[in-house]
Amino acid sequence: LLTYGRHAESDWRLEHIEARPGEQIFTAKVRSELMREDDKSLKPEADERVTIAPRLPMVGAYNVHNALGALASAHKAGVMINDLFNQLGSFTGVPGRMEVVEPFAVLVDFAHTPPALENMLSVLRPVTAGKLIVVVGAAGERDPGKRTPLGEVAVKHADLAIFTEEDSRSEDVNKILVDMSKGAIHAGGEATNNYWCISDRREAIRFAVSQAREGDT
Repeated sequence: LLTYGRHAESDWRLEHIEARPGEQIFTAKVRSELMREDDKSLKPEADERVTIAPRLPMVGAYNVHNALGALASAHKAGVMINDLFNQLGSFTGVPGRMEVVEPFAVLVDFAHTPPALENMLSVLRPVTAGKLIVVVGAAGERDPGKRTPLGEVAVKHADLAIFTEEDSRSEDVNKILVDMSKGAIHAGGEATNNYWCISDRREAIRFAVSQAREGDT
């Protein structure tokens, strides 16, 4: 049994996360008895643990937990620590899951429920120097009750929100956008001031990018 996380007794114990724009540096302490001969460059400390400080080019504390679990598993399978660090430092994640897109500070994520959207925006807010801009939609023929809360969360947690097409199926996309707007207004939003409804998804994305400046996300 191999354990990881913040618990004091974890084999791979997460100590600290330093969030930076587009990346995180985290430190963890690993039980020295888990180290192998090819890890001899890592010296045990007084607490019989070795400290590691890998770089992860992703955002979100939950991604650090995922990365720590992956490191522990791969090391157990025989991969050297240094090789793990090198690979982790170049891993940009899974497409559509807090995916960073260059050259702008643009992230693509799967969040499509109010709690998921709130979590995503809450993760990005502390590491965004400028404005936080979100483009979001709600699917047609699927749980209409989440549309108004999605609009409310978007306006509450982002500086600018653009509501747009998200696979409306047989429904009128404009009706969906009206539902989302109700949530935006409830959160204090003002149309064409801090939220917009643009039914064409390509145009919505173009508009969002046109509003972005250096330091924005």
